[in-house]
Amino acid sequence: MCNKMKEELWWLYDVISVMAVIICCWLSARKGIFRGAIVLISCITGVTLAVPLSSSISESIYKTVIRDNNVKTLDKSLGEVEVSAYLGKALENMGYNIIVKSEKLNEILDSDKDIDTQLYNYLNNINGKKVDNEENFRINLHGAYAEAISDIFSKDISVYAMKTAENKIRAGNMDTGNLLKMMRNGENRKDIAEIIADNYINDAYITVIRLVACAVFFAVMLVIGILTAHSLSGSMRDVDLTTGAKTGGGICGFFTGLSVIFIIALLVKLNIVMGSNQELFFDNNAIDKTYIFRYAYNIADKL
Repeated sequence: MCNKMKEELWWLYDVISVMAVIICCWLSARKGIFRGAIVLISCITGVTLAVPLSSSISESIYKTVIRDNNVKTLDKSLGEVEVSAYLGKALENMGYNIIVKSEKLNEILDSDKDIDTQLYNYLNNINGKKVDNEENFRINLHGAYAEAISDIFSKDISVYAMKTAENKIRAGNMDTGNLLKMMRNGENRKDIAEIIADNYINDAYITVIRLVACAVFFAVMLVIGILTAHSLSGSMRDVDLTTGAKTGGGICGFFTGLSVIFIIALLVKLNIVMGSNQELFFDNNAIDKTYIFRYAYNIADKL
């Protein structure tokens, strides 16, 4: 019911977009073409600089500011983890109608042999019949690994970060089986935490930092443009009062409004990736139904 309500509110995104353009056109027309152009140039500069600069600094900020705290949090989460319990639950949820034994999983986790192959052989022997072909099994096993890792760390790591990690694991891009072996071993907890912080959840935090930095760069340039235009209000007032100047100012305001919509899209994207999409207004399905806002959001979504 709540998701249905969110989708029905799709039109609010377009209303806000249109209002942003109208307000920018009106304000810029009042100021005239010269001052409107100054604000527009600041917006264009802000967008042009924000994207590459935010991308270049986001990884560095993650490594120097956030990574160590994540390592400490992950290390703490590993304190009393019974890996076989989490892995067993995930394996039973694969849809093969099996019940696994923790003792057997511990034996597999303690072995030096390939964990994927051992699990495949073990599950095939539980009920005395083949559960799946090996290719499909390995694909489903990545999903089980993702579920196990998510269950272990979901209480301490953000929803978006865990979803990012799950997607990587499900795609088969991570050596999660051996990571679970290391966790079972119980030693070098900090090393395990560092592996997860550097390879599993790092992209999520870098994305959030990039979105925040991009919005901040744009806001700073917009403020600079407004203050500059205001400081020139006295010298340009007579010129900007003409009808042509007001029309030109309105045109500048139109393009300024488009850039403002882009920043609104960035903030909506930031809200969604930080796990706040349970609120009434923010929903990807609703955004997909919009006629105007979705174009700005699609650009923001690619950052």
